[in-house]
Amino acid sequence: GSNGRRGGNNNGISDKQRQIIRARRLQDEYYKFQEYALNSSGIMYLMARLVQKDDNDMLWSAILGLTESFIYEKITRDRYNQGITYYCDEVKRRNETYNNIATMDTEVRYNLADENVENSSIISHRNNDHIQFSTEFRFTLMRFWTLYDSMYYSRYVAAKLGVWKQRGKDNLKYMFAKMALPLSEAQQPYSSMKREYKKKLPQLFEEYQNQGLDDNYNYGSFTKQHGGHQSISASDMVYAITAVLESDYKVKSHDNQHDINTNNNKNNNNDTFFVHYEKKMRKFRSSSDNIDLSKALK
Repeated sequence: GSNGRRGGNNNGISDKQRQIIRARRLQDEYYKFQEYALNSSGIMYLMARLVQKDDNDMLWSAILGLTESFIYEKITRDRYNQGITYYCDEVKRRNETYNNIATMDTEVRYNLADENVENSSIISHRNNDHIQFSTEFRFTLMRFWTLYDSMYYSRYVAAKLGVWKQRGKDNLKYMFAKMALPLSEAQQPYSSMKREYKKKLPQLFEEYQNQGLDDNYNYGSFTKQHGGHQSISASDMVYAITAVLESDYKVKSHDNQHDINTNNNKNNNNDTFFVHYEKKMRKFRSSSDNIDLSKALK
């Protein structure tokens, strides 16, 4: 018989909760046979490797393909780690290994001398197109944004802390407070942060990961040196290329400037949306300033 409560049952589950459970069950049923295969750039690299026609650019493209599959959650972390293990061997085969400590600090330089291994600092510059393993945070475009924004707009952090709610925003700020990292430092461009804070970030997140995150806050990846510019990580390259390919901006081949096509929007009364959109895209354009897009995609 009825328990006398509307919208409930003997198990204490409301109608709304039952609808959510049913929706999730239907979604799982619909997607259970969906699977992403090895990315095309990885397949091309394996084919070239078999006939000994591979090069560093093809290896980098394969790494970008694997990274894209991971950061957009097309593959599991275990499957990603299997690919990273293989590419680590390939990177070591084609690139000289530099000893470094602060892999996430773009200001750090590398030197093979034994006396520089323990306390590496700004020593010498990596060779052009050099690829090396690194440990990366699961934060969006951190090197080209602020630490706070890169965490706030990260899918990983958003899911863990629920930053779309005021409580989630407060938890994020509380995490910085627990780490003794001034909010003023976290909210300025990462490149302008004091070196003492940037150097301690890996240790701080390791110690305070229980403030809402877990041990998946970082992952193994690679960086590549582009000419005289700072090195760029594989994830940043993926975000930049994705923004260029999927946005309304056009990349000029001669000067890398971006123009938005507004011819079809002259009669659109919703100008606020496009102003907001343009501001957001500036965040992504900054990450592609140091990228030779045609070379990355060849």
